[in-house]
Amino acid sequence: MHYLFSSTQLELARRFQQFIQQQYQYQIQIQQENEYFHLYLLNDEPDVIKQVQDIAAQFMQNPAAAQFSQAEWQNGTTLSFAQLFRPIHNVYRQLHWRNLLAIKFTFFITLLCVAIYGLTLIAGNEVFAYFHFPELPFQTAEFWRYLSHTLVHLSLAHLLFNLLWWWIFAGLIERYQGTGKLLFLYLFSGVISGFAQYFTSGPAFFGLSGVVYAVLGYVWLSNYFDPLRKFNIPTGFSWFLIIGIVSGFFSPLLGISMGNSAHIAGLISGCLLAGFDILWNKHKSQ
Repeated sequence: MHYLFSSTQLELARRFQQFIQQQYQYQIQIQQENEYFHLYLLNDEPDVIKQVQDIAAQFMQNPAAAQFSQAEWQNGTTLSFAQLFRPIHNVYRQLHWRNLLAIKFTFFITLLCVAIYGLTLIAGNEVFAYFHFPELPFQTAEFWRYLSHTLVHLSLAHLLFNLLWWWIFAGLIERYQGTGKLLFLYLFSGVISGFAQYFTSGPAFFGLSGVVYAVLGYVWLSNYFDPLRKFNIPTGFSWFLIIGIVSGFFSPLLGISMGNSAHIAGLISGCLLAGFDILWNKHKSQ
């Protein structure tokens, strides 16, 4: 048995396993250790080891290449949006302080949003008055308002929709990039999206969606330029973002009020931060 490489993404490990088994009929074993999936070639012939090692090196450079993804299409295992819910399942399946520590800020914001929603059911008007974006210039010094608007939701559906995407994608960022990265992304996009929506509609808006779009934008752009595709988002994810933004322009026709300015500003801010990180990492590697 010969060790090949490790990955934190089970989908990537299975993609390589399926490719080798289909194309060369060699057996690849996947062994899990904590958050890592180790791949082993069940063959000790030197020529076979060299051949599979070369293929593994190509795979690590570009696992999204057509030659590798074709194996998934043939088996019907190409990543789908349904698989995005796996991070939720994994955390609840192994609910342990170590798991929650890895996503502590994601978990903290989730609990905060739920708690504040509970307060709105008891004293809605008081909560709305105290948490909305500052009405300039009168409330300029009330600094909490620049972010508190992200924690208030106006309905259960509003809350669940935002927290669903926050839990999945913010959790991915915190696991792979660290709590500091997610914290800065939250602070930056919360303020930027808040100003964008304020200048469009005034201070009366609420919800985490501006930050959520920043998180989505960060994950999308980071994944696009990452040869290992560690975030492993579905094909067509960019269309999901575009449709979400475009639908915001037509929502008033359906009687639905959406903070589309916050969505757009959040998406842009997330992409900007991802772009900065990509350039910085490229500079460090030179």
